[in-house]
Amino acid sequence: MLEKNSPICAVVEPNKASCLYASMEIGDGKPHNFPGELDTIMAGLACGDPSPIAWKVLTDTTDVFISVPDYIAAEGMRMYAVPLKGDPIVISGESGAVTLSTLKHIMLNSELKKLKKQLKLDENSKVLLINSEGNTDPLNFRKLVWEGSKIVKNK
Repeated sequence: MLEKNSPICAVVEPNKASCLYASMEIGDGKPHNFPGELDTIMAGLACGDPSPIAWKVLTDTTDVFISVPDYIAAEGMRMYAVPLKGDPIVISGESGAVTLSTLKHIMLNSELKKLKKQLKLDENSKVLLINSEGNTDPLNFRKLVWEGSKIVKNK
């Protein structure tokens, strides 16, 4: 059991390559292959098989696994590239930017209220987003950020 003030950890994956999320959904404690083409813009996260070592670490330390569509990552890239006044510009690739937009959607989408509560997110939360990817594909970066490819879908 976690201590009272332990950090809450979330892992975000593309929904077209979410082997960790799918493994948790199966719920037998084992890592499972994600079937399919792994057709995602988040190339750094396009893994069909969880690493057994990573699986052990993540299942012991992660509170929630989240699976999102590509447009969430593209939006995160645009948010980092054109930040709010006073925030630094961050040139980020898709796999790195996905957490920023995921957080935005959790905070603002009423359909995700249960997840927001599970993550204990509110106006007093302190959030650490780990972004370990820069602009690894300049052509795709331009398509996503400059041209607006993978636009956020409104409901």
